[in-house]
Amino acid sequence: MGIEKTDVLRTIEYSANLQADGKVFFALLSNTIASGGAQELMLVTSTSPVHFRACVSTDGLAQIRLIEGITTSANGATVSAYNMNRNSSSTCTTALFSGPTWSTNSEIILESEYVGVNNNRTNVGGEGNECGWILSSSKKYLVQVNNKAGATITANIALSFYEE
Repeated sequence: MGIEKTDVLRTIEYSANLQADGKVFFALLSNTIASGGAQELMLVTSTSPVHFRACVSTDGLAQIRLIEGITTSANGATVSAYNMNRNSSSTCTTALFSGPTWSTNSEIILESEYVGVNNNRTNVGGEGNECGWILSSSKKYLVQVNNKAGATITANIALSFYEE
């Protein structure tokens, strides 16, 4: 004799629902950084705010910054963002670039030193299910990893985000 289920309410976490609806995107930038150098990933938001979280991992001492409102003279190389629901045909309107040429008339909204050992990681805006950043619409943002280790390091910037 089986159990009959009727009129059952099923609840799922909001972020899982967004992912199931094909609205969550992922991007990864991974490079080696020479001593004193930087790895930079720029986000250009469209007309909708972007809910954003970045996870940065390095194998040496690094300074991590989130910079808002940069002005660019060149965008750099395009970075692909992938829909985390591989059955969805939805695409994001946020543009991603590595290595942009930018000026300093901007605001550093997060800055921290990070001691990376064995690819430990730090989250730019929230741990686990905590909130990340909600980025303004129609703005340019930069995730910057500056090598402070005194030797070449490997750095990874992983982004997950959705647009309103």
